Amino acid sequence: KFWQYDKVAQSKRQPGSTFKLFDYTAAIMNGKSPCDLMTDKPVTWNYIEKGLPKSWSPRNNTRTFLSDPMTLKYAFACSINSVAVQVAQEVGIDEVIKYAHLLGIKTPLEHIPSTSLGTSDVSLLELVNAYGTVVNEGLYHDPIIVSKIEDKNGIVIYEANTEQKQVIPFEAAWLMTEMLKGGMTEPGGITQALWEWDLFKYNTDFGGKTGTSSNHSDAWFVGVTKNLIGGAWVGGEQRSVHFRTNAYGEGSRTALPIYALFMEQVLKDKSLKQYRGKFPTKPKEKISRPYSCHTIIRRDTTTRDSTAIDSLAIPAILKDGQPIDSILTPVEIFK
Repeated sequence: KFWQYDKVAQSKRQPGSTFKLFDYTAAIMNGKSPCDLMTDKPVTWNYIEKGLPKSWSPRNNTRTFLSDPMTLKYAFACSINSVAVQVAQEVGIDEVIKYAHLLGIKTPLEHIPSTSLGTSDVSLLELVNAYGTVVNEGLYHDPIIVSKIEDKNGIVIYEANTEQKQVIPFEAAWLMTEMLKGGMTEPGGITQALWEWDLFKYNTDFGGKTGTSSNHSDAWFVGVTKNLIGGAWVGGEQRSVHFRTNAYGEGSRTALPIYALFMEQVLKDKSLKQYRGKFPTKPKEKISRPYSCHTIIRRDTTTRDSTAIDSLAIPAILKDGQPIDSILTPVEIFK
């Protein structure tokens, strides 16, 4: 009688830069830290596809590169393509795909370099679940719609499997959660668009990542708090339906507002107080790598985000080749 197609679970589209979560997870799992430095520079990835040699040279939104070093945390927050591709190239696309599947992506992914920038289709459900695995200290749980069914006498006739599996170590999950939080603390972090909504009077921390496909037909945002993960996708029924420009079609302008409006309703609802709260500031296990390395804004700019033409970059301020720590407020970032 009704349309039986679930776009959240069944529809699959290019996730754009939201896929960078897996690039950086693979990098962290191979010894990198959020405070490691890489340079925003041109990168070419040579590879073999169907027996033929090919090369791929992605670009940033400005069509230029700053040639400045920056922390991985900053590069992720500002969605800088060149750095994401460099970390994926270092570990290999097979390694990136391995961690995408471990964290929750069940859809087969193309083993080509451009997958590192989100050109392989995924569903919104599996993407949100993968982000949830990171924030859940590396514990994977199958998505559940119905947790339990009782009859009229209170007898349980169905109960979902609640088993969890540790798919990445606690330390890696902690470091990647810090990377996600960087979207709100790093200068120019795209997630800072959330400040436009009434979200910050409930003692709740946010993180997240936007994504936009290269022809502006798919816009994404996955937002994270301590106890709730949410996501939104905006696009047309057909891929040929798209926004004319990145300025209109990017995830921060289309998908992020949907998430923000939803979270406004959740946070103001007193019956849902369990979804409020700040991320822990002290890890329950020892963290061997540095992660507190905020950067200082050097110049004003406007950030963009997409698969093929990504964000403008604000270089980290360095002293003796190392990032200078600073704590930035939204006023300091945007003034």
